[in-house]
Amino acid sequence: MNGPDALYRSVVATTPDAILTMDEGGRILFANPAADRMFGYAEGELLGKPLTLLMPERMRRQHEIGLKRYLDTGERRLDWSQIRLPGLRSDGQEISLSISFGEYRDSDRRIFAGILRDITDESRREAGMRFLLEASEVLTTSLEYEDTLRSVAELATRSIADWAAVDLVEDGKVRRVAVVHPDPAKLRIAQDIETRYPTDPASPVGIQHVIRTGERVLIPEIPEELLLNAAHDEEHLRLIRELQLESYICVPLKLRDEVIGALSLVSSTPARHYTEADADLASELARRAAVAIDNAKLYRSAEAARDAAERANAAKSEFLAMMSHELRTPLNAISGYAELLETGVRGELTAPQLADVRSIQRSQTHLLGIINDMLNFAKLEAGKVQFSYGTFTLDPLLRGLEELVRPQLLEKDLKYEYRSFDGRSTATLDSEKFQQIILNLLSNAIKYTADGGRVCVDWKIDGPDVVVNVADTGRGIPGDKLDDIFEPFVQVEPLRTRVTGGVGLGLAISQDIAREMGGVITVRSKLGSGSTFTLRLPRERPGETVNPSPRRSRL
Repeated sequence: MNGPDALYRSVVATTPDAILTMDEGGRILFANPAADRMFGYAEGELLGKPLTLLMPERMRRQHEIGLKRYLDTGERRLDWSQIRLPGLRSDGQEISLSISFGEYRDSDRRIFAGILRDITDESRREAGMRFLLEASEVLTTSLEYEDTLRSVAELATRSIADWAAVDLVEDGKVRRVAVVHPDPAKLRIAQDIETRYPTDPASPVGIQHVIRTGERVLIPEIPEELLLNAAHDEEHLRLIRELQLESYICVPLKLRDEVIGALSLVSSTPARHYTEADADLASELARRAAVAIDNAKLYRSAEAARDAAERANAAKSEFLAMMSHELRTPLNAISGYAELLETGVRGELTAPQLADVRSIQRSQTHLLGIINDMLNFAKLEAGKVQFSYGTFTLDPLLRGLEELVRPQLLEKDLKYEYRSFDGRSTATLDSEKFQQIILNLLSNAIKYTADGGRVCVDWKIDGPDVVVNVADTGRGIPGDKLDDIFEPFVQVEPLRTRVTGGVGLGLAISQDIAREMGGVITVRSKLGSGSTFTLRLPRERPGETVNPSPRRSRL
């Protein structure tokens, strides 16, 4: 065989694509060897058969109508160069086809020729990717993982399975959380089987085996022998057969090498037998489902921990409020009796006695300040501090603070300097909280500045912000402590060498108040050269919330 005809016959005989021709009546005139193999027929068996034999029954009437319309009118409703349609093998299995058709005349006959390519694997991969994308969306829509797993099982029965079930391991026992089939009657049979014939934990196949071993099970075609071995009695076998189980996949749900359940998929369609590719798809779905379960459980644990922390925080705040009340009563009594003694109501005091009484008053005032700090910090943590905003001129607010700290300045012979930026500048803020922050910074500066030193307050408008600096000539802060001093109960000095009082709440309270007002406090310091604390606040109100939400406790 030489020449073009020989080449043509060689190509047609060896190509992996099916080549078919049919006449105007839809009868097959020619089928190459690839067509016979593709559709599962013996050589020559297709000749003279209707082309509709190679189509699923649901497609045949549509094909006949379309062919007649074309022969009568010449109208095409499909692009003959690229058609995707299902095909039907002799064993009843459907395959996906990519088809190109053409037409030519042989004498007075119209002949239609088609080249068909089996794209079943490609179509399954594409369908699998679409399914995984959709399943991933479902898995991330809710943290109620049992409802989500049911939704995924329902999705599976619309695309890759007739049956879908999810089982989870809880306290060492296997519990079915979802089983889905489009036919309610079939579901009732499955539930009846599960109730009357529980699964054997030692079964060499199925859910218990997968959970026990962590290995997936694939049965491309379920044999009758397997059903006979699985059945406990004739009634059990009858029920199993009614489920029409054809092909089966069961894959483990794993988290960090621990099996937490299993996903089962069953095909009841004789034309669909699962492959390793289908098992890979099921394994990937199970992996994503396991991650979704883990995320949901972690979220629930975090929510439970948060609720417990909030309850503990509320109890702490209540305790501090109660203790504050209980401590204030005797402290106020101490203050009252000390004042009576100081005024001489109980008799004139000697100079040493008067000095002792004033020491008692100072200690009482110091202890009351500590109690107030703790109560204020607890209120901030619980979000119970109210903010009242208004527009204020800044200079009077800041200038007036000198009078409040004058006794402390005089006691340590400190020089105080105040530098105003502009007497008319305003800002919208909570004036009381604003002054409280600066007063805390001033008190700290005075506390940590040696006798004869200097404290300075200056401020300016910097774009949308107001910036206030409180500087001192104190002993400064070590560099490794600068990030810690705004945490509660942090003291720069070790307990045994500490020469200043307090419990380390002033800066923590000030920073929290500043943040609630949309600002921040920063510090620059060098050991032995003093410190400068800077408050930066927006000139406009930071937001509509005036009741801050509770924060996680730092106590």
